[in-house]
Amino acid sequence: MAKRYTDEFRRDAVRIATTSGLTRPQLSSDLGVGLSTLNKWVQQHQHDDLMSGPHEDVEKENTRLRKKVRLLQEEREVLKKAAIVPRACRCPRAQAKPVRFAFIDTWKEEWPVEFLCRVMRVTSRGFRAWRVRPMSQRQRGDMVILAHIREQHRLSLESYGRPRMTEELQELGVKVGHRRVGRLMRDNGIKIIRTQKYRATTDSNHAFNIAPNLLDQNFSATGPNQKWAGDISYIWTSEGWLYLAVILDLYSRRVIGWAPLGHAAQTLPGSGQQPHETGSGNPRVE
Repeated sequence: MAKRYTDEFRRDAVRIATTSGLTRPQLSSDLGVGLSTLNKWVQQHQHDDLMSGPHEDVEKENTRLRKKVRLLQEEREVLKKAAIVPRACRCPRAQAKPVRFAFIDTWKEEWPVEFLCRVMRVTSRGFRAWRVRPMSQRQRGDMVILAHIREQHRLSLESYGRPRMTEELQELGVKVGHRRVGRLMRDNGIKIIRTQKYRATTDSNHAFNIAPNLLDQNFSATGPNQKWAGDISYIWTSEGWLYLAVILDLYSRRVIGWAPLGHAAQTLPGSGQQPHETGSGNPRVE
């Protein structure tokens, strides 16, 4: 649903756009409105007497508007610091209040507490009560579980998600469920860092002899065992990299032989050991 703005807010935005000296893209970003919307407001109110007032002159109005812009900029800086809290600012129930209270307690030396409470959508009275309130049994349990989660997250190279993390904690004897683990990981910014293992198998920068191109890009065959093609791939195992050499018959397009290798530089076994046959053709390695 589109956000509705009051007439007073529109008039203030037009005043800032026409008197502050700020560019409209910068002003639209500071006020949180679209650039096209701001331009439309300026066109609608460009002939209005926006500076009139019983006891205000232009300089006082500019001072007030600059203060308002500076306040909006400070609010944006606060939200940038709160990496996991902005969603709570838009919907107070999206994040637990202790998370927002902890953020306020961390940054209270840089910004006033009243200002932070207003940005975080909490009351200063609630913040003061949170500081003196003793930690509950549930919170103490969360701290213990969170310590285990951080340790397993580090040991797993940041690869465990909620289901796997829950299984690991349960194997350690920690009584915890999926929902609690998910909440603690989400509230503390613990996320999976997905990586894909890669291994280079082709190196064209060498001084070795280059085999002649016998097929010359002609991969068609009129019968079996006329043309074979081979390639090498790699598979990650718990014991390291396993290289797999495969021989393919270009007529039937079937794998007629394969052999596992310990490393990429190893040659295919030609004397004393044959590749594994699949029942099609009679692969030989020469």
